[in-house]
Amino acid sequence: MVVQRVAGTGYNYLGFNTKVGSLSDVRVRQAVSYLINRDAIVQRVLNGIGTPGIGPVSMALPWFNPPTCLATRTVLRRPRSCLRKQVMAPR
Repeated sequence: MVVQRVAGTGYNYLGFNTKVGSLSDVRVRQAVSYLINRDAIVQRVLNGIGTPGIGPVSMALPWFNPPTCLATRTVLRRPRSCLRKQVMAPR
């Protein structure tokens, strides 16, 4: 018997209710997205088996389109900036 590890199409995700509360503001959702350490989730939760996702379509699928799916990751100043704008914005 030979056991092989190959790319699959399954995925796990975190879902949030974006209709109420602070998460109804796109800037807060962007800040949360920047703060999630996808690499750490793969290493610690999935025991290193997997690839950090950048969208709902697996990179193993032929219709994965990197130019439209790639998310820009920046340092923590970005989420702070997003949150600062949300907190200081007039209501």
